[in-house]
Amino acid sequence: MGISEKSLADWSKDARPSDTGEIDVERFDKLAQLLARNLRLTHERDFLKKVSAYFATPTRPNGGSK
Repeated sequence: MGISEKSLADWSKDARPSDTGEIDVERFDKLAQLLARNLRLTHERDFLKKVSAYFATPTRPNGGSK
């Protein structure tokens, strides 16, 4: 999956309750934000690829569309 052993160990450590019974949810919130941003950027990239392919196709000599 491309996740380093250190990251997995850190996430596992953060998911365990501390001595006071608290869990570090801030780290998981940040991960969720990064995943959401990654998804949005992937969608934007795919859209821009389609748009650039559309505008890169030549038009007919009389100015009409394909």
